[in-house]
Amino acid sequence: MSQLGALAPQDALVLMALFNTTGPASPWVEKKAFRHDQLAHRQAVDRLKQEGYIREERQGDTECYGLSLTALSQLREQPAVAEVLDTAERMWGEFQRHFKKSMDAPIALLEIARSIGKPIDHVTLVHTYMREWWHTPYAIFAPDALYQSVVVSEKVFDHGSFGDCIRALGHSQAERAQAAPHAFRSLAMQGEAPAHQVDSQRPVFQEPSWFTRLPPHAQAVMREVHVAQHEGLLALTAMGVRAVIDVVADDLLSSAGWTFGKKLSELRNAEHLTQAQFEAIRAVVEVGHAAAHRAHVPSERDVQLMQEALNNVLCSAYGLQGTPQELNSRTPPNPNAAKGSKGP
Repeated sequence: MSQLGALAPQDALVLMALFNTTGPASPWVEKKAFRHDQLAHRQAVDRLKQEGYIREERQGDTECYGLSLTALSQLREQPAVAEVLDTAERMWGEFQRHFKKSMDAPIALLEIARSIGKPIDHVTLVHTYMREWWHTPYAIFAPDALYQSVVVSEKVFDHGSFGDCIRALGHSQAERAQAAPHAFRSLAMQGEAPAHQVDSQRPVFQEPSWFTRLPPHAQAVMREVHVAQHEGLLALTAMGVRAVIDVVADDLLSSAGWTFGKKLSELRNAEHLTQAQFEAIRAVVEVGHAAAHRAHVPSERDVQLMQEALNNVLCSAYGLQGTPQELNSRTPPNPNAAKGSKGP
C-alpha cells in the first residue's frame, strides 16, 4: 500500500508557518495572503498542495488554505499540533462510546468538550480539522442551540483510532499523487496513448462538433479528463472537470484570480449560465472541491452527471455560436416566406 514520504525540513517549516497563521477559531487562512507571505517558497507551497498536505477550500467568497490531517501527523512533535491530534483522538473515542450507548442520537460538542476536559472553542476547531476524514460525524445546528451537535454513525468503528483514520487518508493521498502523472499527461501535446492498460469496455471520448471552438487549454484538459474517466480514476476526473470550468470562466470573463463563487455568479449575471445551469455547475464544482481537498471519490454515476452538466454549459456557451448561420446556409429557403406565409 502506498504511503506518503517524510517531510523535508523546509516543507515542514512551510506547513508549520501555515499552522501558526491560523487562528483559534478556524483552521483556514486566506490563500492570497499566505502565498504572499511565502513568496520565497511558493514552489514548495504548490507541491505540498499537490501532494495533499495543504488543502484548498472556498470559505464564503474567499479561497483559503488549511493543513491536511496528514500534515498535522507529520508535525506532531510541535506541542500545539500534538494537542490538536490528542484532542481528535479523544473525541473519536467519545464518538464511539456515544454510538454504543445512544446510537445515532445527536450529541452536543459542548458535552464532548466537558467529557474530555477541553474548551468548547478548541473542540469545535479540532472537529473542523477532523471533518477532512469523510466518516467523521457531521455537525448540525438545532434552531435553539448555541453550540453544534454531531450525528454519529457506525462508520466510526471502521477504524479503531483516529490515528488509523489519518493513516488511511495518507494512503489515499499517496495513491492519488502516484496516479496523477499517468492520468493527466497532456495527450494533446504529446499525442501518446495511455501508458497502462485500460478497460476496453469503457466508451472512448468522441469529440463533439463544437469541441474545436473551446479555448485550446480547455480542449487539452478535456481530453485528459476523459482519459482519467476512461481509466476509472473518478476523483481525478472530478478535479479535471472543475479545472475545465475554471479555464472556461477565465476565457468568457477574463476572471483569472477570482474565486470560484464569484466566477459562477458572474457567469450567471452575464447570461452565460441559466439559473438551472448555475445550480448544476455549482454542485459540480463542489464535487471537484471535495475530490481535491477532502479525499472524496465520487461514484461513476456522479462523474457522469458532472460530465453531462459540463457539456450542456459548454455547448450553450461555445457550441451554439455560429450554429444558426451554418444551418441556415444549408437549409432550402421557404418558398412561401416571400408571400408572408407563416407556415412551412
